[in-house]
Amino acid sequence: MSNAMSSVRAQLRIVFAFVIIISTLATALAIWRLQRMSEETEALTRRPLVKERLASQWLLNTSVSAKRTAAIARSSDPELAKAFAAESLESSQRTSVLQDKVGELLDTPEEKALFEAIAEARGRYIETRDRVMKLKADGQAGEAMAQYEREFVPATQLYLDKVTALQALQHKAIDTMAQDALEGAAASTNMLVTLCLLTLAGSIAASMLFARAVPAPGRRAGRGRARGGRDRRPQAGRAGRAAAG
Repeated sequence: MSNAMSSVRAQLRIVFAFVIIISTLATALAIWRLQRMSEETEALTRRPLVKERLASQWLLNTSVSAKRTAAIARSSDPELAKAFAAESLESSQRTSVLQDKVGELLDTPEEKALFEAIAEARGRYIETRDRVMKLKADGQAGEAMAQYEREFVPATQLYLDKVTALQALQHKAIDTMAQDALEGAAASTNMLVTLCLLTLAGSIAASMLFARAVPAPGRRAGRGRARGGRDRRPQAGRAGRAAAG
């Protein structure tokens, strides 16, 4: 009996140690996953999302500027170019600020190569825009319109396409990071479920071993009565034999 109890106690120690280890692993995994999610969210908001918003503002600013130049080129009012000169300069300055901010955040060679192409396209865009506005301000409406159609429109389209490509690149980066985060969360969830099931199995095993180690009161009482009965029967036999003798 003593050896059996010792064996059960040893098994209980092993099972409880197993449950504690699995519970600790599950807690550590949950904490690690939360930290990873925090880091991934911070990385998403610090880089790709910021670049995407800056590229969107850049694209909007350039689109408005291009439409303004188109209105000036098509207008019959020669003073319109002078009236919008200050606004065009302010718009160009805002775009320069956006360009500098985007340039500081670029990480990959693909982004940097595209950024250089955008800078080149913007230089061409500004050159043709200023030429159109100068011709218009000088009263050369026909030449201004010709420059607009021949030079400015293609330069503007190329410029807008490059900025749009940069914006699309950030959308792709955001989607990739979001997908990676979802896959990581799913893997962590599966691992946590597995650890919880193992903990449950260990708890069930521990309860079964504990039940074997601690007999039920009825069973103890039954064994006690059985032992008492066995002890009394020899005593009764000896008393009967003594009376007969």
